[in-house]
Amino acid sequence: MDGYSINKTEFGERIKSAREELKMTQAQFAQLLKTSQTTVAKYENGEQIPRADVLATIAKQQGKVRIGYYLGMNQHPAKA
Repeated sequence: MDGYSINKTEFGERIKSAREELKMTQAQFAQLLKTSQTTVAKYENGEQIPRADVLATIAKQQGKVRIGYYLGMNQHPAKA
């Protein structure tokens, strides 16, 4: 994406919102994503961006929310 930059704060808020909508703790979310609770915390704090396959897993759990929503490319979590 030429010239595109991710707003890491907004990204983290959207990941945290996704986890909360799924009614999961960070530890439960980490288990679902096959990662650590520390990594989930980094996602939510905007310190780390997950791989595409991890974003796809989150989107699938939320009912196929478009991955671009998490990255700030879409303002609404339109279903795919």
